[in-house]
Amino acid sequence: MRIAAAFFIVSVTAVVVGAFAFGSTASADDTTVDAGSNWFCSSQYDGGVCDTNITAGDTVTWNFIQGFHTATQCGADFSPCPLSGGFDSDIVDPGLTYSRTFDTAGTYWYYCALHPSDMKGRIIVAEATPSPTAAPTDGATAAPTQAATPAGIPATGGPPGESGVATGALLALGAGLLIAGTGGFVLAPPRRRA
Repeated sequence: MRIAAAFFIVSVTAVVVGAFAFGSTASADDTTVDAGSNWFCSSQYDGGVCDTNITAGDTVTWNFIQGFHTATQCGADFSPCPLSGGFDSDIVDPGLTYSRTFDTAGTYWYYCALHPSDMKGRIIVAEATPSPTAAPTDGATAAPTQAATPAGIPATGGPPGESGVATGALLALGAGLLIAGTGGFVLAPPRRRA
């Protein structure tokens, strides 16, 4: 009974540590676009187009620092404006913000409905970098995903900091298997015979 409990505890610990080592994902970014007196981004864009480059899944927050404005989606090349079904902040008071998450790659054109000829912008959304995938199961070989390691530097199989946690998880799992295989002798001293 004690052996099974020890094996269970060590195994669960290894799985939890492994999940933290391998299950982390990159978080989305938040990009701020300032809106002032007749401009998006900065005053140098007065009458121009403010371009903002992000990745799918990122959020853009418009920070309305001066005046009353909107961030209203348009069609491509600002036609039509507003775009039916597109995003629209409505009129935002100075000092407030409006946020929108862009999950799909593409170019999103927008303007201020109150200052349509002066305040224009584009959100250019790139595809998110895909996560590494498992090797093909149809017999094909997968292309290597890690550059060759220069001579004299050992290959670790991952970026610095990750391999130590993964190694710890594997060691913990191995220790659990060793304990289970020895009949629990490591956990409890042998009993004296009377």
